[in-house]
Amino acid sequence: HIKSKRGFDMKTSVIKGLGVFIAMSYLVLLIAAWFIDTIALFFAYCILVGVIIAFFKGRLWCNWICPRGQLADYLLIKISRRKPYPESLKNTTLQFLIMFFISSVLIYNVIINWGNWVAVSRVFLTLITFTTIIAALIGILFKPRSWCNICSIATIIKYASLKKGEKQEVIEDKEDYLEKHKDEFK
Repeated sequence: HIKSKRGFDMKTSVIKGLGVFIAMSYLVLLIAAWFIDTIALFFAYCILVGVIIAFFKGRLWCNWICPRGQLADYLLIKISRRKPYPESLKNTTLQFLIMFFISSVLIYNVIINWGNWVAVSRVFLTLITFTTIIAALIGILFKPRSWCNICSIATIIKYASLKKGEKQEVIEDKEDYLEKHKDEFK
């Protein structure tokens, strides 16, 4: 491993640099999508890629690539209270209810707007904007990635990526995680 003059591990610095790039790109695309209609279809692509990755690499998408997660890791962390997410809200029933509700709204609206790509794009944009606002509020009140415990895509990925004997951990606070696992990144 390569250490800089200040003692930072180069691999950790690259991870953080990519995370900041993903977070800033997410914000730019989210704002741009309100002015250029079809940009929001990019978010549909992210959902699909996340689920496909889960079949092969588990929670790699959620913990290291998800644009909303990166936003939490590098922006929300600055204003987060960093309080533990209530265990009572980490239950499977709540995860499935939220997934069912969001999926139903999404599928219904995509079906009724099919063929009108601007309208389909707006469906994704509205959903992503709404859930990003909720994720930000939860991330400010609790740990930055607390939304990940109830995220519909994370729920799908959790069950798509189940591997025998492998814990499917949600990283709620990447700074804490990197500090606890720093030897793995050297």
